[in-house]
This record gives sequence, C-alpha cells and structure tokens, in this order.
Amino acid sequence: MKKKKRRLSVKKTISSEWLFERTIAVDFDGTISQMIEFPKIGKPKPHVREALSKLRDSGFVIVIQTGRTNCYLNGDESRDVYLQKVIDWLYKHEIPWDEIDLGEVGKFPAKYIIDDRAFYYDDNWDVIVMKILKNFLPSARLANMKREERNNPFDEQHKMVLIN
Repeated sequence: MKKKKRRLSVKKTISSEWLFERTIAVDFDGTISQMIEFPKIGKPKPHVREALSKLRDSGFVIVIQTGRTNCYLNGDESRDVYLQKVIDWLYKHEIPWDEIDLGEVGKFPAKYIIDDRAFYYDDNWDVIVMKILKNFLPSARLANMKREERNNPFDEQHKMVLIN
C-alpha cells in the first residue's frame, strides 16, 4: 500500500486576543530538534514531546517557528521541500503542533515564546547584556577584568564592544 503524502499546513496570522493568550510559539532548530549540520534535522530534544503534549492537552495552541524555509532564497531546494521535511519530521517523532510559522509576516502573535537563543526579559537589561558579553568576549579577557567591570556592562569598554 502506497503511503499517503501529507499536505502542507501553514497559517500566517492569528488575530484573536483569546487565541493570542493561549498560543505558544516554539523554535524548531535547537529547541525542538537537536542542532546538527544543516540541512539535516537532529533527534528530538529530551522531553520535548511530553512537554508540548502536556501544554497542548491543557488547551494551548502550539505554533512551530522555523527559518529553514528561508534557505530556498539561496537557490537550494524549494521552500515547500524544506517545509515538508519539517512536517514529516514532526509527524515521525509524534511532536504535537497546530501551526507552522515561517516568519514571513513578522513577529508571530504568541503569549509565550520558547527559543534556545532567547533571553527572558524582566527589567533585567544588565543581566542580559552580561550574558551576551560572556558568550561574545574571549574568556581570557573576562578573566582579567576587575570584578566591578564584570558587574557593570554599561561601562565605556563594553560600549565599544557593543557598538563595534
């Protein structure tokens, strides 16, 4: 028996405030799937299926966000081919989802966003800047900085790094 090909299923916007309050946008690469050499898709991250199932069962709408389809702009495979690979992977690994956002219309309207490269903002710019600088600056330079400099990300030395 021939296996049925799944159809692409993409919606681009959600406008209802009720739906906004119940929408969780989840990044695909590095958050749902492990990061490996592109265009391959890694294994599911530990506990992702259980976590997203619990959220979905609690009434949340799960929107998968991916930039994988932007690769077609480089002349690689078509947008639909990349999208179909993501959809097939989600079904294969039984990852629950409701919609896929390709990022084509700007920031997706979601109350909650889960992304491996995001920072939680809670009037904590100093903490966010320090986390970024710790990842950016060579570790030797950080080790040689005075404690006061490490605790003040807005000093002149850091401003130069941020501007350049």
